[in-house]
Amino acid sequence: VVALAGSILEQSQAVELALDSGVPRAWQPVVDDVDAQLAGLVHPSMFTETPFHWLGHEARFLRAILARFEKLRNGAVAALQRDVQLIGEVRPWVEMHAQRAREQRERAIIDPELVHFRWMIEEYRVSLFAQELGTSLKVSPQRLEKQWQKTRRP
Repeated sequence: VVALAGSILEQSQAVELALDSGVPRAWQPVVDDVDAQLAGLVHPSMFTETPFHWLGHEARFLRAILARFEKLRNGAVAALQRDVQLIGEVRPWVEMHAQRAREQRERAIIDPELVHFRWMIEEYRVSLFAQELGTSLKVSPQRLEKQWQKTRRP
């Protein structure tokens, strides 16, 4: 856990530095998306709430954010347009998860299928924004939908 913590915190700091380094105003949709993603990945209770298996992947998820920024820096307007389009592909899954997680939390339900769905979304982000880093499982909109159907409706 200590080794994982060091790696995660190092990558988290690199993402924070990238965000603080004066990104162009046009990147605001990306910055907003990354801020929300970062809040879900790195938070005070991450080491107690994140399943150990997924904790092992957090540094890669953070490296994917850095790769995303690098592509934006190198790709100008076309890269930004593509990134914003990809945000649109991820956002519905994130919103579905957030709503179901809220409902389950209110009813004190712990749903391993929803937990898995949450981490599939992170893998989906890697597949869209930093495919070169690879994913730990096969992920696609169809697979996300199949997993979503397994989650408990409160």
